[in-house]
Amino acid sequence: MFQAAYAELCTRIWIELERLVQLESRRPQDLDLRTAILRLEFVVLIDSCRSPSWRSMLSAQQRENLCSMLTDALSALYVDSERLRDGIEAAQDRVLCELLPECGIALSPDEAMQEQRPGALALSD
Repeated sequence: MFQAAYAELCTRIWIELERLVQLESRRPQDLDLRTAILRLEFVVLIDSCRSPSWRSMLSAQQRENLCSMLTDALSALYVDSERLRDGIEAAQDRVLCELLPECGIALSPDEAMQEQRPGALALSD
């Protein structure tokens, strides 16, 4: 059950990141606010990972994986406005590694964050 919920969460995060990419081209004036909101949501989820109730629901490994992915994605979004697209792509790459098990074997989370790819992939394609 955790795997299905985790995949759903990663998919939703991916979609939110993809919306930021689309917002950048359509309404760049709203990009900073939407990015700040997403960062806040990541902080709330990270704090929840450490809560007693989540400790009783999830194993230590599940919490560690979730918290690691969220922290890496959050870190990728803490860049200046000129590099935000690169940060969004790095966050998407990190989330993608959680959705594709073979990526997790090939790349560690740190390597995935450093990996530069020529654009973001969309799940809906």
